[in-house]
Amino acid sequence: MTQFVYNNTQNETTEETPFWANYEYNSKIWQEPQVHRSQSQKVILDIVKIKKLHRDLTNRIQQQKRQITEVKSFMIEERVYLRTNNIHVKQRSKKLNNKSIKLFKVKRNIKRLSYKLDLLKKMQIHSVFHVFMLQCCNQFISLQIIETFVKLNKKYQVKNI
Repeated sequence: MTQFVYNNTQNETTEETPFWANYEYNSKIWQEPQVHRSQSQKVILDIVKIKKLHRDLTNRIQQQKRQITEVKSFMIEERVYLRTNNIHVKQRSKKLNNKSIKLFKVKRNIKRLSYKLDLLKKMQIHSVFHVFMLQCCNQFISLQIIETFVKLNKKYQVKNI
């Protein structure tokens, strides 16, 4: 008690308390005691947080499973775009690469999530693809127009420079 009184009395020369000089704040006389949680209480709170995290993750996994089951199915002879996600293309930059290759016909359905496509022989890749690699073709655009845009690779000769 005497130490507390000494540290909180003002000095005549500095006009500050020794406690203020050391810590730059005055000590509090009336202070509520700090609540100390036992180790078991902390562990219980951690377990509650882990259980909540586990519930959230299981909900996310179930939502993703539902999304997988709601995959679009394609009919035989339907035309689809083949995405270039996992296909090695000779383009140097993926940023400039096409997002999908031209239209291909679906030959047959293999199991539920795989389809065999009618690919060009010069492509030299396996013809069975997962549904996520296929993109539905917009039925409102005529297919002939799309193919003519792809074939427009005309060469021009320069007359004068």
